Amino acid sequence: MALPKLIVVLGTTACGKSGLGVELAKRFGGEIVSADSRQVYRGLDLGTGKVTEEEMEGVPHHMLDVVEPNQPYSVAEFQAGAYAAIDGILSRGNTPFLVGGTGLYVRAVTEGFTFTDARPDPALRAKLEGKTTAELYALLREKTGVTLTDGEEFNRQRLMRSVEKALSGQWESPPPRPRYDCLLLGVTFPRTWCAAALMSGSRHAWTPEWWRRWPPSAPAGPTTPFWRGWDWSTAISSGTSRGKSPPWTR
Repeated sequence: MALPKLIVVLGTTACGKSGLGVELAKRFGGEIVSADSRQVYRGLDLGTGKVTEEEMEGVPHHMLDVVEPNQPYSVAEFQAGAYAAIDGILSRGNTPFLVGGTGLYVRAVTEGFTFTDARPDPALRAKLEGKTTAELYALLREKTGVTLTDGEEFNRQRLMRSVEKALSGQWESPPPRPRYDCLLLGVTFPRTWCAAALMSGSRHAWTPEWWRRWPPSAPAGPTTPFWRGWDWSTAISSGTSRGKSPPWTR
């Protein structure tokens, strides 16, 4: 059975993901699911660049303001909430857009991470806090035989969590189970452009109005985008009416 379709807009900070997501959602009759690990918190608006009601331009947004800042919140909880939001959008006959943000959150949804029930153990965590990073790594190697590289052997927080999982007998993660057929649209601009937008005090580098003018008014466009399965220039410039299915669904 074919998997449901999901469009993902991702990219670097201040590259205009929010504005682009809104513009595409308006063109293709969609709703947006935010994939940002800070924008899930209520009240953290200015510092996170959270999209405002005005900037939403009437497009429904999900997974914003879901928990209080003092509440623990995990990627597994985000995945469950995002799945529910996306399935709800599909049930209404609309096109879901995942827009972010936080790479781990995006991957949890697009790749279908399978999470275990091994939750942090406060007593064990307190005991592990008394160990050095080298001791944690040695304990992990003793329990799993794994060898870490690329600096992971010095990542204290990840080592502690890995040891917790190893001691609980849940070191081996279940294989991922993709839930959607994902179209990934990656956007980036020269760092000087993004830096200028941030330094100017702009909340978002490129607004929906900017995207509506490109092309041809800004023919350079994104410098190193990666597209998979969609003729991007055609999609942007076609003037497709709201509600028409994206090209890859036809």
